[in-house]
Amino acid sequence: METELQIPRIGDDIYVPAEIFLDHGQDDCRGGLAAVLKVEIRNRGGVNYHIVEVEPFPGVEYNWELSLAPDQAALKARFGSGRAGSDPDHRDQFN
Repeated sequence: METELQIPRIGDDIYVPAEIFLDHGQDDCRGGLAAVLKVEIRNRGGVNYHIVEVEPFPGVEYNWELSLAPDQAALKARFGSGRAGSDPDHRDQFN
């Protein structure tokens, strides 16, 4: 049985996935631990979700319940103590 994770608070470290973009590689980022900058509740279809933003990706929104919470253990196993950050690919064919 999987343990339900608490909603993160500002300043908490959580894991975020890597993001690789085939058509705009300058926006690629490596996954890992990231500090929570913002937590906001949004309602969609009568269901409340927690939207989080993290450092170093302010402005990028993650749905805690649907996107991040279910994968925290797997992301921890993959990234360990590594920090999330920008990892741009500036090759012409990917931008």
